[in-house]
Amino acid sequence: MTYPAGMRDSRPLAESFADHVDALTASLEGILDHSGRAEGPASQVLFDAGLARNYARDDQEMPFRPCPYIARWVPEAGPGDLLLVRPGATPCWFRVVPTDYWNEPRGLPLHPAVEHLAIAEYASREAAVAAVAAEVRASELAVVGASPDVIERLELPPDRCEPARLLDALAFDRSHKTDYEIHCIRAALGVAARGHAAIARALAAQPSEYALHQAYLNAAELLDLEMPYSGIVAWDDHAAILHYQSRRRTRPDPGAALLVDSGAAAWGYACDVTRTYVVDAIAPFCELLRGMQDLQRSLVEAAIPGQDFVELHARALEGIASLLSGIGVLNAPIEQALEAGWIDYFMPHGLGHHLGLQVHDVGGHMLSPSGDVREPPSRWTYLRTTRPLEVGNVITIEPGVYFMPTKLAELRAVARGAFDWGLLRELQEFGGIRIEDDVWVTPAGAVDLSRPLIP
Repeated sequence: MTYPAGMRDSRPLAESFADHVDALTASLEGILDHSGRAEGPASQVLFDAGLARNYARDDQEMPFRPCPYIARWVPEAGPGDLLLVRPGATPCWFRVVPTDYWNEPRGLPLHPAVEHLAIAEYASREAAVAAVAAEVRASELAVVGASPDVIERLELPPDRCEPARLLDALAFDRSHKTDYEIHCIRAALGVAARGHAAIARALAAQPSEYALHQAYLNAAELLDLEMPYSGIVAWDDHAAILHYQSRRRTRPDPGAALLVDSGAAAWGYACDVTRTYVVDAIAPFCELLRGMQDLQRSLVEAAIPGQDFVELHARALEGIASLLSGIGVLNAPIEQALEAGWIDYFMPHGLGHHLGLQVHDVGGHMLSPSGDVREPPSRWTYLRTTRPLEVGNVITIEPGVYFMPTKLAELRAVARGAFDWGLLRELQEFGGIRIEDDVWVTPAGAVDLSRPLIP
């Protein structure tokens, strides 16, 4: 079988996927043994991709995304698909391939899953569920992502539908990426790199946000629906809106600074990269951007096994405080500003998050597969990652500094004399800065997966 060129690396895709399935199977055996002692014996797991849904009061289907737990085993799982995993047996993919003249028939993916999974195809979801029912006993089964029809047909008791200990263990396991998963994230970055390069080339002409977004999609050969998240292309003060959702059709005014946060996906695995550019900004903003680039690189290097991520977030705020002091925005002692929480107003989001099958992947608060969690501190309730970093984690490192009118108004009410408000008014025109890379935690330290492809 021949695979797309973008999916090749030093290890053949088929070999890395075979190892991936072996690793998942071995891990699941241990999880079932551990969770079964607490929740009753289950010797097999049925993963449900979920069902297609229509928009409210409409006959059009919403874009479908499979349950991420089946997506770890099955590339391009479609509506109604099921995967039965039994230790000691080849995982069986029950594909729903309806006879349909309205839509293009589903073909098998160009992926080694077709060689390493047992595949059975059915014309309807009902037939697929019936086939599963003929092979399993509900007393031996746990189901993840169970839709109502599966629960009813298999007569599953409630404690067999996503048992808490099983789900916790699966979520924790997902935070440790296999070589195959790293392979997929790198492939996604290769796609995203083409889009980011297209935006960088077009930047000097100061086109509209809409035109830049279209340039990204065209270069990456993506449809909007194929993006793992809605990309952000934000000129000037729009960069101060963290999840800026618009794409203005008009040329920017003044078109001085641009923030781009866009990714891609490969076989269900996402990448997530942000770059900030200057076309023509005042000197303090340019100096701040250079300082943020240096700060971000130091934080990436610190993403090593055992690193407390909450402490790393605090380190990012310390760096931002120093930069704001250096350009003359902060007039008070840095220690005072940090202790009072004033710097939090400039970065009201966490330093990063786990990345994988979901852009904001699971497991960021988990300390163990048993479900123990470390809640975010009350000061930073928005932190998506609080756990110490471990080998195999893939996380984003994305420090930001923003000049948001609402946050600056709150800050002025508590720290009026500590900042140069005239300079802050000037900086508001440029919105803010965010720099984000995707980082793999390895025994040898941090490996930046995105920077070699997206400078």
